[in-house]
Amino acid sequence: MNRIGYTAKIGSVEELSLLYGVGKCEEVIQLRDSENEFRDFERFLKEYRRKQIVLVNFSSMGLQLTQVTQLLELIKEEQIKVHFLQKELDSDEQYLSLLYELSMNEKEVVSRRTRRGLRVAHEKGIVGGRPTITKKTIEKIQYIHLSQKKTIREISNECGVSLGTVHKYINQIEQ
Repeated sequence: MNRIGYTAKIGSVEELSLLYGVGKCEEVIQLRDSENEFRDFERFLKEYRRKQIVLVNFSSMGLQLTQVTQLLELIKEEQIKVHFLQKELDSDEQYLSLLYELSMNEKEVVSRRTRRGLRVAHEKGIVGGRPTITKKTIEKIQYIHLSQKKTIREISNECGVSLGTVHKYINQIEQ
């Protein structure tokens, strides 16, 4: 099976040396400066899924632990062969399984912290979401629309609300 290496560590001579030497890769794809490393690695996996993909270690993906979950699911579903040169476990499957469990745990921790933060904010009286507008502002939006026939943008600017808010209260009149 053809072996292809991947690294997000741009210009790392050591990483390239390991991939070509120890990993016996025929080709190594290096991530270019990118806005979205997740999308780039996902595209790489899909494009080369029929080959043996070789990575030096977890950091070679260039992703955070929370980003890995979805890609590990893709690897499992597509039965993509991934080999890590540096790992503490005996098999690549065990290593991928460990990474998956760690990423799922991280996802749960972040979710729990977010829920706790929202609960604490609510207890302090801090309300999330869009700010409410007064009945007076709603009436002003509807009055301007009906009597002055201004554009939605003009009404939005005059009342200090978003275009979506103006749409919402104009549609209430028309229904």
